[in-house]
Amino acid sequence: MHVIDRLPQTGEKGQFLKRQLEHRRFEHKHHIRRDGEGMPEIRNRVWGKPTPAA
Repeated sequence: MHVIDRLPQTGEKGQFLKRQLEHRRFEHKHHIRRDGEGMPEIRNRVWGKPTPAA
């Protein structure tokens, strides 16, 4: 999100992506408070392995 703030050429697409990221971060924090652990897609992430498209 900091990169989006520093790259004005991202324009509306950058701002849209930033809102999506902020929303996901909020959802993740809420999930941790409710369930005591991270969301499965984050908790079970395997680095180097592509994730399915959302």
